Amino acid sequence: MYKVLVFSDSHGSLHNIKKVLKKNKAIDLLIHLGDIGHQEEELRMLVPCGVRIFRGNCDWGSTYPDADAFNVGPIKIFASHGHQYGVNYGYEKLYYTALENECDVALFGHTHVPVLDEGEKVTIANPGSIERPRQYEAQPTYLTIEIDDDGECNFEIKTV
Repeated sequence: MYKVLVFSDSHGSLHNIKKVLKKNKAIDLLIHLGDIGHQEEELRMLVPCGVRIFRGNCDWGSTYPDADAFNVGPIKIFASHGHQYGVNYGYEKLYYTALENECDVALFGHTHVPVLDEGEKVTIANPGSIERPRQYEAQPTYLTIEIDDDGECNFEIKTV
């Protein structure tokens, strides 16, 4: 079993991420989908597991990748901040990029609004913003992904 925490759009504050990490001690991977606000090294020091960070549209001067496809156990994930895939206007470009890269999951941020669309071929998910939410009721959110050895996934968007 693999447990992954996914955050996005913290914009220079790790306050809520620290709260979430206190509740989620046993994780295998932490993914930050961008607009981290130069808190990369501090974030890495908070967890003993692997950390993948992606460059967001507000991460000026960052050397982190815009996007990448990688495996977590038996599933393949495509991750990006999303602004370069037009996610404000739909998820088609992101979806087809994930398919082209033979991914099971496409993760994105940027909109500050959580999304979970468990499709037949690709699951599309946005954890929302951990610090600056824009959805109705404006609750800071994040995503957990639990993956079993057979590739079955459980996705859950949670509030802080």
